[in-house]
Amino acid sequence: MDAQFNPDGSIKLPGWMQQARADDANRMKVGRCLRVLKEVVRTNAPKECVMHLTLSEKMANDQLIESVYKRATSRMETPMKFERNGNDIKITVGTAFKRCQECTQLIGALKDYVAGNLILEKGNCTYDQHKGRNFSFEDHFE
Repeated sequence: MDAQFNPDGSIKLPGWMQQARADDANRMKVGRCLRVLKEVVRTNAPKECVMHLTLSEKMANDQLIESVYKRATSRMETPMKFERNGNDIKITVGTAFKRCQECTQLIGALKDYVAGNLILEKGNCTYDQHKGRNFSFEDHFE
């Protein structure tokens, strides 16, 4: 299959990808949904990551997100910082040996809270929870 281009010169997305984006946009408009974008901010020690959370229109003033965050992080050793600006929430994930696993656990707690209605965008995050229990220096700190 050859690449197709839009009139502006950008690559045209395949139909299934366009449909997935449209579905996600619809979920953000009509349902209780949470979008999480993971971003690695600093790759050298001390490493730092940020999760950008966007609440859907139906969750506009949901104050329980912070209590879900506090309950989940109370059992974690990774330092995390919660900042809220309207419907946008920023969680900074600091340095600790289990930061990637605990970040994934926090996302799992948020997913449980919204009954699975979570859109996860990995951004430039390299962590893959499905690669098994193999140790990787990329996912941990020296």
